Amino acid sequence: MKKILAIIYLFMSILIPIGLMWLGYFLAPSEFILNKDLLVLKADELKNSKILFTNFISKESFSYPGTLMGLTGKEEDSKFWLLICEDQKKSKSVFKNYAKKVTEGVGTHQSSGPSYHNYKNPRTGILGHIKLIDRVVVHIEGKEEEMIDQIFKNSGILIPNPKANFLTEIFHTSKFFDKYLWHFLIFTLIYAGLQFPIWNRVIAWATTVRPEPGVVPVEESELRRRLLSINDLDVPFQISERKDGKIDATWQLADAKWAGLMTANKVTELRIIRLKLSDKDKVCKAIDITKSVKATADGLSFAFSFSSFFSRGVILWEWAYEKQYGFVFKDGHLTFDKVYEYEFSYDEIKNPIVYIVVQSGWQYKQVLF
Repeated sequence: MKKILAIIYLFMSILIPIGLMWLGYFLAPSEFILNKDLLVLKADELKNSKILFTNFISKESFSYPGTLMGLTGKEEDSKFWLLICEDQKKSKSVFKNYAKKVTEGVGTHQSSGPSYHNYKNPRTGILGHIKLIDRVVVHIEGKEEEMIDQIFKNSGILIPNPKANFLTEIFHTSKFFDKYLWHFLIFTLIYAGLQFPIWNRVIAWATTVRPEPGVVPVEESELRRRLLSINDLDVPFQISERKDGKIDATWQLADAKWAGLMTANKVTELRIIRLKLSDKDKVCKAIDITKSVKATADGLSFAFSFSSFFSRGVILWEWAYEKQYGFVFKDGHLTFDKVYEYEFSYDEIKNPIVYIVVQSGWQYKQVLF
């Protein structure tokens, strides 16, 4: 039960901030609201409207997949594109596809959110802002941020929302991150820094195994001797003492190597429980380490594949079984045969260690750090 509660806390400490961000997005008023009087106009009427993008003398109709109608215009150093969709669902799809198409080749010079996409063309220095408001997508390009903001405000199709507030700036524009990106990163680091020691304590609380009352703890040297004596037992792992005083319980699938038809293959699987003894507290702290490497070289296609995995922290449960077959040369002949097989059980390593630790009057704790 303690392990389940620990897992719940770990997930909630990550999901709650993410959930609060999504809640903030849904509660944040939009930056603009639509002038719905213009939406009832037909394409020709929209093009000739005297209140729609009044600074743009030249306006032309255009079509884009998924839209009811579109309008574009150009005036000196600025351009606009207006896409009107049937409903909000269609507009979200159009916004996503349109922004992707427009920003092809821009690279990393862009930022986006659920209802905006800003970019800068590194070759021309042109800035572009694309906004999704209700069932309308508005795209404006220009050379200055202030100019683009002013065009949005004077577009006629969009009206500044009188209910806009600080949440609007955070979730519906890029201005917040442009101004406060370092503040946001610092806050994230502080939050993570506070959570790490809490996670460590929660995991230790959930995994601690205590000795029976009345068991007198032995000296550290004696516990070391008892742990190293596990090597005399019939167990599928090896106990070794490191130079820094820590003790490793190591299970390893020795490098499985085989040569097939024009191929060379190698697989390594390694599991380590690293123990640190604290004589003052009579506590044995354990960190779990996993290493996995798989590599294949194919001479026929001159291809090489390599995959690796490494983790360091806490394993609560693990059982693994793998059997690999392949074409191999055996006794001078090419044959299809088993190249390796292994079964791993985390408890097979952990249980003998825990037994010795608690029988010696010490506590056994799994920790992240």
